[in-house]
Amino acid sequence: MERVAIKSQSKGFIFDPNRCVGCQACVLACQFENKTELPYNWRSVYKSNSFTQSQIPLFYLSLACNHCEFAPCMKGCPTNAYSRDLQTDAVLIDSRKCMGCSYCSWLCPYDAPKMQNGLMQKCHYCEHRLKEDQKPACALNCPVGALDYREIELQDHKQIPFFIETGIKPKIEIKALNENRKKPEMDMHAVSNTLEIDIPEAEIKEKIQLKDEWPLALFSFITAVLVGYYFSCLAGNIPFYPIPFFVAALAGFGVSLLHLGKPGRAFHSILNFKHSWLSREIIFYILFFGIMAFGYFVDIRSVFLLVLSIVLGLLCLVSADLLYSKTGTSKKIFFHSGGTVFIALFVFLISFPDLLILVVLAKNLIYLIRKLFFVKKNDQKLMNLTVIKLFFAIVIPVIAYPSNMLIVIASLLISELLDRFEFYLELRIMTPEKRMKESNH
Repeated sequence: MERVAIKSQSKGFIFDPNRCVGCQACVLACQFENKTELPYNWRSVYKSNSFTQSQIPLFYLSLACNHCEFAPCMKGCPTNAYSRDLQTDAVLIDSRKCMGCSYCSWLCPYDAPKMQNGLMQKCHYCEHRLKEDQKPACALNCPVGALDYREIELQDHKQIPFFIETGIKPKIEIKALNENRKKPEMDMHAVSNTLEIDIPEAEIKEKIQLKDEWPLALFSFITAVLVGYYFSCLAGNIPFYPIPFFVAALAGFGVSLLHLGKPGRAFHSILNFKHSWLSREIIFYILFFGIMAFGYFVDIRSVFLLVLSIVLGLLCLVSADLLYSKTGTSKKIFFHSGGTVFIALFVFLISFPDLLILVVLAKNLIYLIRKLFFVKKNDQKLMNLTVIKLFFAIVIPVIAYPSNMLIVIASLLISELLDRFEFYLELRIMTPEKRMKESNH
């Protein structure tokens, strides 16, 4: 059940980074109490200085689920698997409803939900202990008193540089760092002006990776292409081929199931239309292709069905793009040339023979502007993909045009698929580990 009123006081975790020594006792206590399996810890201890380098301050942050007042996991879960316990105020997951889509993990800025055996799991406050008036195991077993559970003030964490503040009212109170903890223990420059230490930064694994999310990338690409193709048919630019169209729609939906930890529960994805953009995307997708199939195979000519199919197609594209704009990205995505709306628009416009060259040049100009000004230049994987993408977007079409338009269109679609893949490669979701790293720069 979603909370509306904001409470000034509530019970929750309290953490003092000035006391924490990074001993991991809280993590072990959670493991023993809840019988979690490595490496799926519900609580994690993050270190500000990965290599204990002497020029950088060293402190720790112990985090689990903060059972936020406005929990994004609960609001965004497409299956309504999350709820709040009225007695303990804990945000809980019902494993019987979860389908393992991982979307709650993308929404959570504290990296609390963890995928294990195809289902999402996370800290539940040790609710069985709370109901017996006992503290959660992690708070009870902290040997230095850095972590506790008691009545707290719901504070504004914006003054805590190493903590992510998104306005969702996490149930955690964090003590400010003492001034002496903000400084290195020893200034190496005072020891030797000529001494240089070059320690490589620890690599941080991105939460969304193309190797894991390629089914979603392919599904959303197929959706965009089919919607763009349908609009092209309505404009009278190209003929409509129903069998390949509906086969591709079914194939796209089937591919999307490969992303789920529990594909058999995919029907649960439509249960949270009110709040979840993932639910909306799936519902609009089903309605769009369902109404088209009904209208075509039953042979009904209706202006209402025509207008409805157009609206549903647009809503499906918008939902797919808003799905990612609501995640905890380090940079909000205002536009991306690999967005589903852009891809559908491109497919629609290239169906106009007189606009083909202009549209291809314009789309690739937008792509290059994004690559030059909004993407890190040191990402070799992305740079290599850029070369391949432009090869299919420009080189092959120039060679094949206008003698073989089928090759031109196929090459352009491959280039758009690569752009969609780049969309996923460039997603950077903010995590506590990243925030800790940034706080030292």
